[in-house]
Amino acid sequence: MTLELIDFASISVLLLVSYISIFYLILWLENKNKLFKRGKTPRSLPGLSVIIPAYNEGQNIKRILSNLLSVTYSKEKLEIIVVDDGSTDHTYEVAKSVSSRIRVFKKKHSGKAASINFGIMKAKNDFVAIVDADSILSKNALVNSMKYFDDDVSSVTARILVMKQKTIFEKWQDIEFKVVALSRKVLEGINLIFATPGPLSIYRKDVLKKIGMFDEKNLTEDVEIAWRLLKNGYKIRMAYDALVYSYYPENFSRWWSQRIRWNIGGFQTIRKYLHCTFKNHPVGTFLIPMGVLGSFFSLFSVLILFYILAKFSSIAFIFLSNSLMLHYIPDITLTILPDLFAFYGAVLFFIAIYFLYVTLRQYHSNPSIFTLLLFFFVYPFLSLASFIYGANKYFRREYSWGTK
Repeated sequence: MTLELIDFASISVLLLVSYISIFYLILWLENKNKLFKRGKTPRSLPGLSVIIPAYNEGQNIKRILSNLLSVTYSKEKLEIIVVDDGSTDHTYEVAKSVSSRIRVFKKKHSGKAASINFGIMKAKNDFVAIVDADSILSKNALVNSMKYFDDDVSSVTARILVMKQKTIFEKWQDIEFKVVALSRKVLEGINLIFATPGPLSIYRKDVLKKIGMFDEKNLTEDVEIAWRLLKNGYKIRMAYDALVYSYYPENFSRWWSQRIRWNIGGFQTIRKYLHCTFKNHPVGTFLIPMGVLGSFFSLFSVLILFYILAKFSSIAFIFLSNSLMLHYIPDITLTILPDLFAFYGAVLFFIAIYFLYVTLRQYHSNPSIFTLLLFFFVYPFLSLASFIYGANKYFRREYSWGTK
């Protein structure tokens, strides 16, 4: 491959990423005044079954159950179900001891999605909420979520916040999830919410049964079910005023394991729906093309990075070598040239800065400059590395159910 071809491919990548970034920017600017309008509380809240899939959650299960018993929702209409997925600790015993209001089941260990499906079949109500065992719901999270259901809405997801923000990884994820939440709300306007995360998402039970329940082989069942809902013409909404706090990895090792699972699940989902490419629904017209191109360009961007670094290093080495041989100390000055890399790089940088500014303003958040710099210039490379490693494990089929 010639250097000119590499340059051309690199510019193509930057053009695509710029296009996607500008697409998000236009969506935000067009909808920012109506994004956060709250739905109306229904006169009579429907029956709701909350399902908590739990595997070795002995340290967390009592906290989330006590939290659910105290949320704002009619006791007569709120059913709480714990599905112990063959835990080897005391999850089942702790869950049974909390309250007689809670239904607790124990089954053979078979993964989170299987536990969710088990709970759905046991649920008595028409709406089911999936809640991770290590999450905490705000007082009105369930009520606020139910505001967004109308006749053609099949699922409503909440806004996730990181519970702790002590380590640098927790701080990075806190910023990341805040940006993701705003992006997800922006995409709601064109019915493109492509994940209904585990900390809190509510579904119509009859719709889940109609489309075949959760995929028990997919490591990111919350992404796959969202794609399937969109593929079948259903709408997904986000309750921005329904807050749920969840624990996320505090160190590199746990973060790495989580991201590997997420990336593998992403590849599983793309492969499952690859045949839908360009079909007339959100999965075919947007999610698959963007997923495939995004995966390809994420891998290709590594080659671009090394190419740019190698090119810069070689030019700098030759320049300095010739200068020293001629006993000439170069005058290092900054020149600004009409360079496409610089132009599109600047476009992406300023769009990213703008979105981050808007996000932090929404949350009244004020992270340190040091945290922000690391988030911009270190975290993306770690994420890219986990993506590449996850791709390797997926294509070698070296994976199983892992961390949250």
